[in-house]
Amino acid sequence: EQKGFDMLVDVAKIVLKRNPDWKWNIVGEGEDKELLTEKIRKCGLEKQLNICGNVNSIEEYYKKSALYVLTSRYEGFGLVLTEAKSFNLPCVSFQCPAGPAEIIKDSVNGYLINCFDIEAMAEKICNLIEDKDLRIRFSEHALDDTEKFSLSKVCKQWEVLFEELER
Repeated sequence: EQKGFDMLVDVAKIVLKRNPDWKWNIVGEGEDKELLTEKIRKCGLEKQLNICGNVNSIEEYYKKSALYVLTSRYEGFGLVLTEAKSFNLPCVSFQCPAGPAEIIKDSVNGYLINCFDIEAMAEKICNLIEDKDLRIRFSEHALDDTEKFSLSKVCKQWEVLFEELER
C-alpha cells in the first residue's frame, strides 16, 4: 500500500502503451504481489512490466536502468531515491509527504508530480523516454544538491544535536 505499486501499474499502462519497446522492472516484493501480478495481467503488460522480486544485487538493476520511478503514498527519508541518484538516474516521484522534495530538484534532475496524478506522472516519464538529451541532462545533474546528505554533514548535525542535549 505504502509504495503505491497499484498506481505504478496504472502509470505503466499509459507509458508502455506509448512506448511499446520499453520494459519496466519492479524490484522487491510484498504482501500484495499476487494482486499486483493479476493487475499487470489484466492490463496486458506481462511482457513489459516485470516483478523481479527480492534481488541480491540491486546495483545491477540501477546500472541497466534509464530512470527511476517512485509511486509511494508516503515515505520517510527516500533512501531509494538517493541510491538511484548515486547511479545518475533521473527520478520521477509523487511529491508525497517527507522525502522526495528534499532529494529531487524538479525539472533539474527529475520530476516531482502532484500526489497521485497518474496522467501527469505518465506524461513526465514519457518525456524522459522520448527525449534522450533530457535524460542525459538530468543524469548529469543527478548529484546536484546531494552534498547535504554527505557523511561529514550528517555527522556534524549529530554532533550539534548531542552538544545541545548535553547542555
